[in-house]
Amino acid sequence: MSNAHSPKDFFDYLSKPLERDIIVQTLKINKISINKIELVIDFIQSLCENVFTTYLGDDVINSDKIIRDHFNWCWAKSVDSLEQENLTLEFEKDFKDYMFVFFKEGFYISKDKPESELKIMIFWKACFNPWVNKTQSELDILVEVYNLFDKSLRLKS
Repeated sequence: MSNAHSPKDFFDYLSKPLERDIIVQTLKINKISINKIELVIDFIQSLCENVFTTYLGDDVINSDKIIRDHFNWCWAKSVDSLEQENLTLEFEKDFKDYMFVFFKEGFYISKDKPESELKIMIFWKACFNPWVNKTQSELDILVEVYNLFDKSLRLKS
């Protein structure tokens, strides 16, 4: 009996760098544009900056509703910056929900906000820098988030 999902397989998925050819092939198969990757990471960095710099502390942002409200405000501010480039996000629910869960789990409920900020920035840069080695998990996240973003992106009319 094969053990296709062994702890070693999972560890490799999370930590073993892929060969460059696999990364390039995956980007090509998924029709991922390097220019659009840069747009995605610019948007995510804008969202990170908005969340981190406007966070008023655990004593103020202390309920699910307030967390959601703060995130929504930061999201709207990041979308506005896209609109200055004649781009907009429409039908963004899936992408926004993905990012909300990520920020809620990775930042809002964290007890060490400065460490969380640093880890989040490093994580997104690793996932979305097409020129650095990636693990399979980072590549999967790049493809998933890219597709969610791409599905929502429209030229502003």
